[in-house]
Amino acid sequence: MKTIESQRDIINIKSRWVDNRVSRMNQKNHTLIIEKTDNGYSAFAPDFPGCVSAAATKEETVSLFNEAVKLHVEGLRENGQKTISPGAFVERLDY
Repeated sequence: MKTIESQRDIINIKSRWVDNRVSRMNQKNHTLIIEKTDNGYSAFAPDFPGCVSAAATKEETVSLFNEAVKLHVEGLRENGQKTISPGAFVERLDY
């Protein structure tokens, strides 16, 4: 009986791993601009006009921005609209 439970556990772990891989493959990479402010940080993405976040730390700012984008994309899908394809790119300037 213990062996069967172990096999089930392995199957569940593999299933979750596959689900996570597929989810990551379907993700799109967008450019996020993070700026230092007097009170902490703010963030925006050119591909998501109107989605912004601000917080005391960079980590919290990014986390809040991710939540805003998830809600935005969810709203697009609920309204039958296409999700946004990446359109902004980063080029590093050395001078």
